[in-house]
Amino acid sequence: MNIAEYISDEMKKPFEPGKTDCANTADRWFMMRRGISAMEHFGRQVHNADDMEQWLSEPRAIIKGVKAVAVANNVPVTRDPKPGDIGIVIVDNRACIALYNGDAWWSRDEDGFIVTDDTYRFIAWSVG
Repeated sequence: MNIAEYISDEMKKPFEPGKTDCANTADRWFMMRRGISAMEHFGRQVHNADDMEQWLSEPRAIIKGVKAVAVANNVPVTRDPKPGDIGIVIVDNRACIALYNGDAWWSRDEDGFIVTDDTYRFIAWSVG
């Protein structure tokens, strides 16, 4: 399955904390590409709304959390993202974990889908 097919499948699912939030959506993609759950390997997962709220209540939660998960899984930072890479985009002063489809960054939250160009990228990791 390529990234476009994966995103298309994910867009059919309703948002549910602990299942289809931006972290779990990216983690499932990582598992498909690398064969392991990056979050499980790191030792922290989001199973439900309470887990999500707890992690998000921490200062710079998304940025620090995703960086720590990437380091724990030896995922290199890239300045030239390719389709299938994972990154953080900053939209409306909010950090979101996103997947790159080659043209745009794609993410989701309780308000719906977030699709943005590369100018909103804060950092990216090479997952392919």
